[in-house]
Amino acid sequence: MKCWCLVERPCVCALIVFVVLLASACSRGVRPDAGLDPGLAFERGRVVDLAPNGSWVWHTDPVTIWSGGRLYYAYVDSTTRQIMVNSYGPGDGSLSPINLSTERSVAVDDHDHPSISILPDGRLLLVYCRHGRDRGFYFRHASGPTPRALDDLSDERFHGFEANTCYTNVYYLRDERRLHYFGRGVHSKPTWLTSTDLGQTWSDATPWIIPEHNAVRPYVHYASNGRDRIDMIYTDGHPRDEKNSIYHAYYQDDAFYRADGRLIVAADDLPMVHEHGQKGGYVYRYSERPWDTSRGPDDWIPFGRAWVWDIEHDESGNPVCVFTVQVDAPEGSPWTDGRIYYYYGWWDGAVWNKRLIAKAGNALYRGEDDFAGGIALDPDDPSRLFLSSNAVAPFDLTSLDTRIKGDDAYSLYRVRFDRATGRVESEPFYSAEGEMIIRPFVPAGDGPVKSVVWMQGPNYPNMRTYPTRIAGWFSGTEQND
Repeated sequence: MKCWCLVERPCVCALIVFVVLLASACSRGVRPDAGLDPGLAFERGRVVDLAPNGSWVWHTDPVTIWSGGRLYYAYVDSTTRQIMVNSYGPGDGSLSPINLSTERSVAVDDHDHPSISILPDGRLLLVYCRHGRDRGFYFRHASGPTPRALDDLSDERFHGFEANTCYTNVYYLRDERRLHYFGRGVHSKPTWLTSTDLGQTWSDATPWIIPEHNAVRPYVHYASNGRDRIDMIYTDGHPRDEKNSIYHAYYQDDAFYRADGRLIVAADDLPMVHEHGQKGGYVYRYSERPWDTSRGPDDWIPFGRAWVWDIEHDESGNPVCVFTVQVDAPEGSPWTDGRIYYYYGWWDGAVWNKRLIAKAGNALYRGEDDFAGGIALDPDDPSRLFLSSNAVAPFDLTSLDTRIKGDDAYSLYRVRFDRATGRVESEPFYSAEGEMIIRPFVPAGDGPVKSVVWMQGPNYPNMRTYPTRIAGWFSGTEQND
């Protein structure tokens, strides 16, 4: 039997848990009970296997997007090392996998999949690079909004510059009539390029941030309003190496700003140099101080290192983000005793706010203690989100102690967060016996149905070995097995 539950947490008060048993586990349909809060519950839907082998990362965006009534999603095939874009038609159930790789661009690991962008003429633009292997990036243009085969795409082209690259984030701003590319590049720092001809040619590469210690590599997640602004949250470096805080900045009109509109640096004066005081505003500030009577885990976790996961805009155009904070295992304990926590952050027009909303459990594998199951905002309504956890009770926040499921399985939960009250509502959304449900994404774009997609498999050993497939949930008629 599948189980859904509703958990309320009014600002870390008592927990109220309602458990509702659903239909037989033999069906892959997902259906909430009518007794659940209708604002949180989904209608009937179905889970679909979208690719038999595949993995993606969360530092490239958009990974999945609706176009022409089809859902497009990018990944790296776990058996062939091919860089893939695929699409699913919810009306007829059709799949159209396309291998983008040439002999030159065979994937190195699961970091190498493309971002998928919609150009103003409706065509798709696919931009991808190989993790630290190429000095530049590859790109292809589709002939229209719904490519179904390689013949519907242009030949692979390469834009080179003097830096090894990783991650691609590409956005079109209508007011500028310009494409913006963000990714790791020059000196392994976040790097920015633009295009005024829909990606046929590109500007020189410019690093846009230099952190306190020049040797470190900030990690960034981006979100565009599609019109005139691109927001970003970023770290000092990798949490494995750095005592990470999280910062926010946004790009607009050839300059970078803090959330309150204060100028950080003009584009002509890049990079933004932290040691010169040129930095984004704090969303989460690393601290080793113990809490006093007025502070607690909503403010920080002592020795907790942060990592970015997702950012979107709310109905007022203000940035909303989710991120993780990880605490290492005590000295002498196994790595599995480390713990990760999910946070929700938002700009209210005056200040940044944040709340601890769930326990992520522990890391996916040894060596990357900060790799959580994953968390993703709904771009249409960022008060709604999905997260993956292997904690026994992810939403019991009466303490930070976290028990891990005996089978170490990661389950997917759907969550709604009320910023006005701090209330967290949650329900188990999907799980599969003996498998991880990890790295969810909520597709952007105007789709014919609601959807969420994820990676699924028995384990995730590392970025080069991943026996996972791609699956997703789509609203509509329940699937019959």
